[in-house]
Amino acid sequence: MTDVIPEHLGSCIAKLEEIGLEIDVRDNSVTASSTGKLFASRIRTGMYPSFATDLQQPMTTLFTQASGKSISGKNLSESFSACRSTEKNGADIRVRSGVAFVKGKSNLIGTTVSASDIRAGISLILAGMVAEGTTYITGVEHIERGYEDAVNAFQSVGVQITKEDINYKFNNPFYGNAQKGC
Repeated sequence: MTDVIPEHLGSCIAKLEEIGLEIDVRDNSVTASSTGKLFASRIRTGMYPSFATDLQQPMTTLFTQASGKSISGKNLSESFSACRSTEKNGADIRVRSGVAFVKGKSNLIGTTVSASDIRAGISLILAGMVAEGTTYITGVEHIERGYEDAVNAFQSVGVQITKEDINYKFNNPFYGNAQKGC
């Protein structure tokens, strides 16, 4: 990430290092790399400088790939809308009383999921990136409302992602058995 203030990401950077990522922090950039071995952890969101609420759902998705059981907590249950959809990808996540319990090393599979809000949308893109097969995400208007040209941003780092008009697919006989919403 470039054009950032790394000090504002302190709790996130610390957590990423704790779970096994190597983080290179510069004056206005942060670069993360990994050997692929991730460790379970715990997060609880809170006001700055605590772990940011906006990063809680993407981190929970990352926990699905870590070894062991992770815990992701927040006081508002709506913060776990991505968990419900990510479970459709094969994630082992249980939500109870504002806490998500994530069993790691999930082999996610492509499926159709729906972004209910901005944070959930980005989390579902991340889940789709590690899933075997293709993931279709509906409700992309939520992602677009919060992120300028998210498709291009992900493509710029090598992610195979496209935006398609699913209504066109559904109404076009050349797509055969396409289902509405895929």
